[in-house]
Amino acid sequence: MRLAAAASIRVALTTLVVMVEDAASESMRPVKDLKAALEVAKQALAEKRSRHDWVIIESQTLERPFGWVFFYSTRKHVETGDWKFAVPGNGPLIVERSNGATHFLPTAPTPKKAIELFEEAWRKRPQP
Repeated sequence: MRLAAAASIRVALTTLVVMVEDAASESMRPVKDLKAALEVAKQALAEKRSRHDWVIIESQTLERPFGWVFFYSTRKHVETGDWKFAVPGNGPLIVERSNGATHFLPTAPTPKKAIELFEEAWRKRPQP
């Protein structure tokens, strides 16, 4: 059962990477640094259809070879630390260095595993 779930997640992530890369390659631009990536991430969250006021938890940002990984939650949760204001189901947000594409990762695997699977799929893509 675990292997089937892992395989399903891997296929979903690989498909997501290919779809977003195809869509982004026409109009996106490289992101040079964390400051620029943060602006792209904030814009992606602002465009996310949701009734929540999302904010990025900047202290948890990770830099990887493919770009940056941002974690986010509701403003009220970040400001108060009270888990009753957290919203389940917000997986990490990736901003790619090469083209500025954004990817909201799934929450089925742990964030660490989702990032690993994304990076694995990213390494298999042809690089510009």
